[in-house]
Amino acid sequence: MNYDVAISYASENLERAEQLHKALTGSGINTFFARDAEAEILLWGKNPRKDMPKIYKEARCCVLLLSNHYFVSPWTKLELRSATNALPVVVGTIRDELRTLHDIEWPQGGAAALVPHVREKLKQLENDRLERRQRWQNRLKIGVGALASVGSIIAVTAVANQRTQARLEENTGPIDGHWVDSFGVAWEIEQDGYKIRLYGKAPNGIDISASGSRHGRSIRAEWSSPKGQGAIQAEIAAGGKSILGMASGPYGNFPFNLSR
Repeated sequence: MNYDVAISYASENLERAEQLHKALTGSGINTFFARDAEAEILLWGKNPRKDMPKIYKEARCCVLLLSNHYFVSPWTKLELRSATNALPVVVGTIRDELRTLHDIEWPQGGAAALVPHVREKLKQLENDRLERRQRWQNRLKIGVGALASVGSIIAVTAVANQRTQARLEENTGPIDGHWVDSFGVAWEIEQDGYKIRLYGKAPNGIDISASGSRHGRSIRAEWSSPKGQGAIQAEIAAGGKSILGMASGPYGNFPFNLSR
């Protein structure tokens, strides 16, 4: 069974995990929680060390309930390595060096206040999936058109047209200016030729900077802050109005989606 959400937590934060599981399932979100009766039946007679990582890998989103305990437990380390799309939520004391750009603090309103964050994450992932599918279908149409061409001259012309169209799609114009990501972080981008620099400020006040390059629609950069560092890989979309991709950090990958 594939889940919308899998909850990863240290045993010391079991109470928060139970609250979140109740809030998500009560909102109709299909959620894996290791202490749930359904999960116990699912894993009955299986090797947890072998089968649990598969659940966290195949879940659309993994909510990581972070505290200092989380980074000690061997089970959470295993789940963290398997998580595909992480949504980190700080639920306890955590050392500064373990914090990253997109941490969310456990809200005063409790687990119910996290449900909109999870829904937004799932919506972003679905939009990304649909956009990737559309790009694949467009490439497939171009490929079928090329195969249907008759004669070497026509075939060469079709390939040339395809390359020209690709260049037109890549020509999204300059990306200098103000952007905001899906977590509410404000960004400033400067482009000089193929070189780019990005500046952001996280909700906790930490300054982030990144530098890299742009080639057509593709962006690659390395980011750093006083609390950590990582990499960014993204594509310019929607005629230069969106930047969609992923960033890596000290404990996994997270969406890097900008709009303006």
